[in-house]
Amino acid sequence: GQGGCESAVSCPIKAPYGSHAAPTSLGSGGGLPTFSQGTSGGGALILNVTGILTLDGKIAADGENNAGNYGAGSGGSVFLTVGSLVGGGTVTANGGYTASATYASGSGGRVAVIGSTTTFTGVLQAFAANDGNQSGGAGTVFVRTPGMNGNLVVDAGNIASTPLRSAQIAVG
Repeated sequence: GQGGCESAVSCPIKAPYGSHAAPTSLGSGGGLPTFSQGTSGGGALILNVTGILTLDGKIAADGENNAGNYGAGSGGSVFLTVGSLVGGGTVTANGGYTASATYASGSGGRVAVIGSTTTFTGVLQAFAANDGNQSGGAGTVFVRTPGMNGNLVVDAGNIASTPLRSAQIAVG
């Protein structure tokens, strides 16, 4: 995703970085086009578990929020390869929020789970942050059980100003 920038400057919404099926990219930082100050983008987590991963907590590669001086960071990447993902936890690569009326919030990043999720009751999410002024673009969530087609969700979290609000696409 793209980190937030000054809305007075042309700041087109761009697609999340890297692969939707095997994401490894860091989120970009938010800030001003001419300054290095700003917030951090989300990190990248790659986790390979041959058996069962029980998740009842939170895995997050979210962009950093901002109190209002600069744009916020975009979401990073979470790439899980598991035998099975179970539990009721949360996996996020959300864009960061800024409270400023001048600067933009961050775009969502990417989450991918390769493995069975049939008993996972938690949340997989890569939303843009909604600052009410200039919100970031949608991130992606990809889930594929080996031997089957995958499911790709592009969802900005129901932000009306974001061009791609939500779509599900069968991906081989």
